Amino acid sequence: MVLDVGAIDELVTLTKGYSGADLKNLSVEAAMIPLRSIMCIETVDINQIRPTGLQDFKDALLNCKASVNGQ
Repeated sequence: MVLDVGAIDELVTLTKGYSGADLKNLSVEAAMIPLRSIMCIETVDINQIRPTGLQDFKDALLNCKASVNGQ
């Protein structure tokens, strides 16, 4: 994963109200995004998989919502 301090701060803001389990689910979903872009997963070399970045987390946020109420 390649995230600088600014990206981490943004991710913290975007995930306000997320539980530990929510963050785990979000991380798993974000990590899958680079894998989904590979055409032939059977022959891919580990070095061909790009690192997970902030945009992957933002995309994963579309599917992973907070399970606890922030009130």
